[in-house]
Amino acid sequence: MKKICCVLLAVLAAAGMLLLAGCTGGGEEPGLFAEKSLLTEAEAVTLVKDLIPKALTIHLDVFSGAEGGALKVDRSVFLPGTERIENGQYALVTGDKIKSVADLKTWVEETLTPEAAGELYYNRYLQDPDQPLRVLDPDFDPGADSLPQYYDYEGKLYKHLTGGKGYALIWEYDRVKIIDLKENAVTAEIEVSVFDDTEIHIVRLERRDSRWLIANDIHGEYRTKTLAEDEVKAIIRELIPQAVNFSHAVFGGGGGLPLDRETFLPGTEKIPNGQYVLVADDKIKSVAALRVWIEKTYTPEMANTLFYDRYLLDQDKPLRVLDPEYDAANDRVPHYYDYEGNLYALAVGGKGYEWEYQYDTIQITEISAEAATAKIEATCWDDDYIHTVKLLKRYGVWLLANDFENEFVEK
Repeated sequence: MKKICCVLLAVLAAAGMLLLAGCTGGGEEPGLFAEKSLLTEAEAVTLVKDLIPKALTIHLDVFSGAEGGALKVDRSVFLPGTERIENGQYALVTGDKIKSVADLKTWVEETLTPEAAGELYYNRYLQDPDQPLRVLDPDFDPGADSLPQYYDYEGKLYKHLTGGKGYALIWEYDRVKIIDLKENAVTAEIEVSVFDDTEIHIVRLERRDSRWLIANDIHGEYRTKTLAEDEVKAIIRELIPQAVNFSHAVFGGGGGLPLDRETFLPGTEKIPNGQYVLVADDKIKSVAALRVWIEKTYTPEMANTLFYDRYLLDQDKPLRVLDPEYDAANDRVPHYYDYEGNLYALAVGGKGYEWEYQYDTIQITEISAEAATAKIEATCWDDDYIHTVKLLKRYGVWLLANDFENEFVEK
């Protein structure tokens, strides 16, 4: 998955200044395709790409609490009476375009319908101009009382000084898909990357008074993207060999990790079936590191069931093989053990490996945004079987969620 960096508000700030440059308080430009009530698909895509950055400027810059960009403030000029109120300071909004809440609404409604703007911003961040500012009330409680983001006072506009919002969404403008085209209306989808996940956001446009506007909450109306079947098959082809390595090599004595068979855990050199040798791997130097490696293939729950409970037991206790009463035939001992900053492995014989998976036979039987189930054929000696593979998505990563090697039926 793509690694995501937080979107810098400075980028949107520049866009905001361009938006303000076109706001003249009544003689603004009508916007793209204003004369057309029914758009072509190409025109609709262009329009979506044009309006989303403007909506993000409103969302992140104007109503996020961040300073600068679309609306700058003068921190040396405060709304009288708020200078020393903790979490209640209001500073003067500067610039020639936006001088009142009414101007602000006019500008916002060059991008959003009045209904969308009201639901998303006005009802939450603005207040009735006839109501006194709560912060000036002697009973004001900064921990409980909500305050408007902007406030008119004696012909000037003031902004509440608060921290900005964090933002980790990347809007993929080359992945816009038009879902519906109607007279004066467009519905589109756009992919949005969020850390290691991909979401499909809905964008609804309406033409009002010869102007195309966003008519919905483009942040709140979305679903998590479901992988295509070929993508799930590719994940299975990648994960099964890793899983086999764990079950038949790392925990099967068949290799998996490089071992220095001349360096023993002190005291185990001459214990029959109890020798521990040094793991000579630069990255796997502890049981904790081993777990991290395993959990790149299996969910923690399945890793615990398959390996931890059976092969990593009693890590917080003295090593059983060093007990004079150790019985190699009956006592269970961990397969790996931490000792003085090094990782040691129990020197045991390897498991025989029988399954041969036929990756071209993978069939997806169930798929959702967070889970998938598939069937894969495998041969064992001269017999054919069908194995069930289950996947779960955890923190943006697809992992094996079942003991697929033992969940099978004869073909």
